[in-house]
Amino acid sequence: MATSKASRKINLAIIGAGGISQAVHLPGFKLCKDVRVAALCDESESLARRVAEPFGVPAVYSDYQRMLESEPLDAVVVATPNYLHYPMVMAAAQRKLHVLCEKPLALDAKEAKRMRDAVKRARLVNMIAYNYRYVPAIRFLKQLIDDGTLGRVYHFRAFYLQLWGGDGASWRTRRKLTGSGQLGDVGSHLIDYARHLIGEFDSVCGLTRTWLPKRRDPNTNRWEKTDVDDAASFMAEFKNGAAGVFEVTRFAPGRGCGLNEHQSIEINAEGGTVVYDYQKPDELQLCLTQKDMAAARFVRTSVPAAVRQFYGPAIWKAFRQCPPLGFRLKQARDFIDAIRHRRSVTPNFDDALRAQQVIDAILQADRSRRWVKVPR
Repeated sequence: MATSKASRKINLAIIGAGGISQAVHLPGFKLCKDVRVAALCDESESLARRVAEPFGVPAVYSDYQRMLESEPLDAVVVATPNYLHYPMVMAAAQRKLHVLCEKPLALDAKEAKRMRDAVKRARLVNMIAYNYRYVPAIRFLKQLIDDGTLGRVYHFRAFYLQLWGGDGASWRTRRKLTGSGQLGDVGSHLIDYARHLIGEFDSVCGLTRTWLPKRRDPNTNRWEKTDVDDAASFMAEFKNGAAGVFEVTRFAPGRGCGLNEHQSIEINAEGGTVVYDYQKPDELQLCLTQKDMAAARFVRTSVPAAVRQFYGPAIWKAFRQCPPLGFRLKQARDFIDAIRHRRSVTPNFDDALRAQQVIDAILQADRSRRWVKVPR
């Protein structure tokens, strides 16, 4: 590993040239003037080359091991299908490279724990891409909880609804490649929201459904079995006594996917109710009263100036240009600052492991048709 010094740029490589790297990781690190994206790797070298060119990335690889051996790196971003996270993160840890990994971290909690332990032993900065923590409205909501405005939380409700995927098979529809379906793909974000805002899960019960048991492989045109969930609903009890209700699905016509998908949170507490909607990422709906039922009305409230200042002018400008993407760029800045100043950052692999333990418990609850305790 190259030695980090305040006087030089941090050398970073990205594994995976897909949509998330193109929309988030490469633009995010481009805003970090103290970073040099030295290499981009993808199994499709032609894709990597095409993506690297407009961002000025000098080296392209199709073999991540060769890239890690050849490039003088400080850090690596793993933005590949889920089943590749484990070998890539472990290879980075072995080479003492700080690592930012896409979510979910692993196929199950056992893998996630080994990955977490590896980066901790090596004393590496580690970060998991639960980048919805950077939504301005979520930062505002966290502030309202932390400063006591909401008081004791009674209910946490969260939904992540999409229309996604058609009838095509992919790595996302195969359990051995993805670990879980919609629950792990977007449900993990809701789980992270809940842990971040409310606290740790105590127990869960859940129900999953696979609405398309067979999907067509676009390469062979053959139909193959789908063995992961297309939808999941689950309830939770938090350690602080709050109750949670969650739903995720790939089968919600009209809800879109990507920039247009539907994601929402409602929190009912002794101090009132707060509603967050992904389509309005810089505001909350607030009803901060319970004293007068007739006067209890929601008021749309923009995030305060202190929240806007957190992002800095360049990232806030990107947010104003494209709200569903701009806030995510702060993830890159936080990762680099943690490396440069040798400090921990959140969300990290501890958060990723806890989320994976909740996912595993929900799947176990679905199989057993009972409430399941989440490991401590």
